[in-house]
Amino acid sequence: MSKLQINKLVQNYQQLSPGKRIWVKRLTFPVRVIFDIFNNLCFDVFEVSGERPLFFITSTELYPFFIKHFCLDAKISKTSEIYAWDLKRFTREHDTVIIEMHRYLAPLLSDGIITVRWVRQELDLSTSIHDITRHIRERKKMVQFQPEISTDINDMKFFYEKIFTPYIKKRYENSFIDNYETFKLSLIKNPWELVLIKKNGLLVGGACCSLNNDRYYWRINALIDDLYLKEGAMAAIYYYSILRGKEKKAKIIDFGQSRPFLSDGVLKYKKKWGAKIIADTSNRIVYLKNLNDEGLIIVEDKKLKALIFSEKNAMIKPYSNSGLELKIVTPS
Repeated sequence: MSKLQINKLVQNYQQLSPGKRIWVKRLTFPVRVIFDIFNNLCFDVFEVSGERPLFFITSTELYPFFIKHFCLDAKISKTSEIYAWDLKRFTREHDTVIIEMHRYLAPLLSDGIITVRWVRQELDLSTSIHDITRHIRERKKMVQFQPEISTDINDMKFFYEKIFTPYIKKRYENSFIDNYETFKLSLIKNPWELVLIKKNGLLVGGACCSLNNDRYYWRINALIDDLYLKEGAMAAIYYYSILRGKEKKAKIIDFGQSRPFLSDGVLKYKKKWGAKIIADTSNRIVYLKNLNDEGLIIVEDKKLKALIFSEKNAMIKPYSNSGLELKIVTPS
């Protein structure tokens, strides 16, 4: 069975009702284990042409943001499929390679660097709200919005389908978004709530958050329109989520995933709120051969480190207390 056929089965499964999915999961558990193993060992090979030609290899899906970070004018075409035991030979035969894979396969490759698909960012809620917001330039604008808390499942469905999904599709063309029923199955595992923001009584956006032990998690967030960004709406979502986390007696608010580059706009914005950078819980890693970039976050000795080309770099100072170590390297 090919990966295309497996993906088709997954799509059909996602269209089943939640009750039927539970029975299918129970009946197909041994088969799913085999599929998972197969998926982790079988890789799609994509040739990337452009200013910086390279190969991108993955056992899951394409990550255009990773490719375009290193090759802005990338033209991507699938060339073949290979298996895990072919990876070392492939990297010997080609100069510039990116491989997205399960972390247990990392020992197969030893002559490159390891990064991650995502990092997470979290904020210590024992910090005063004054100190948290002191670097936020929209702090005077964000108070014009009013917060509203909802645990109504119908509000959640509306927010996910009518606000979050269009928002993500507009910002990230090739992103994969679960349908609402799939999202709801993961949502109900922990107590959740919507932190909505309104302006003059009109819904502008919000965040879905969940409380697990002493951590307040941002699950998803979105705005109805990017025009509200200039009015401070996204800052208002951060601000009222932080206040809500404090109200719920959480010790940490987890702002979720960011791309592993110090130059990434989302990562930089979360850093302005004082969020530290920590490792994501995913088992996926990314191997890079003959590729590095100043500000790239890598994994080395089980720690997150940021690559820099000079200690004089201006981007270093804001990250001195971000939870990262710094590593000076020579540009590739």
